[in-house]
Amino acid sequence: MRLTLRAIDSITTDDEPAPRWTFGGGTALAIDLGHRFSYDIDAFLDSAKLIQKLAPVINPDTRSICWNDETLRPDYQYPGHYLKLIVKGIGEIDFLGASPLLQHATIPFEFEGRSIIRERPCEIIAKKIYLRGSTFKARDIFDLAGTYIALSDELAQASSSPFLTPDIYSRVRIRIQARMKAFKEEIVEEVYPTDFGQSYIGDACERALDALDFMEHGRQPSA
Repeated sequence: MRLTLRAIDSITTDDEPAPRWTFGGGTALAIDLGHRFSYDIDAFLDSAKLIQKLAPVINPDTRSICWNDETLRPDYQYPGHYLKLIVKGIGEIDFLGASPLLQHATIPFEFEGRSIIRERPCEIIAKKIYLRGSTFKARDIFDLAGTYIALSDELAQASSSPFLTPDIYSRVRIRIQARMKAFKEEIVEEVYPTDFGQSYIGDACERALDALDFMEHGRQPSA
């Protein structure tokens, strides 16, 4: 988070209002859910122009953040619509341009004396389902399953988004069913669960499918 704030501060000037951004993704979800350890940051910004200003090719601060001493070059991805800074030995910082999918999508979050806008679990899950769909990842499944188990009210609110259509649910459902065996292996390899996360890691895929049914059809979560 400190590196994310450093990057944001690098494009903050006295002549313009501070960039509006929102802290989201799996790490933000873990604050509420306590299901896994995560060090990657998703920062959603208002415009592609702001993301461009963060590109290491023109920004010395972000270049130093993702500098790789072995390759003697910055590690990042910038296809134009997002920027990923790869911080060796720590994690990744993704700067993305995406509007909220829900009303009342955020809450305030204090970090070392600074007030940050943080996405609620309902917004995080809605974005994962809507934006990733057929590219859903193992960690997304684990996040969806954990939210279904512990914060089903947030899933109910996520389902109120008009953007989550039957086609969107279908893409995620097909993705999970088609790669069930692979996802089960990837979850064990890629996820660092807490005690709570460990309690459902073995059937996270099944729980995620139940979560989709709950969101789309209103079926109540099992105990």
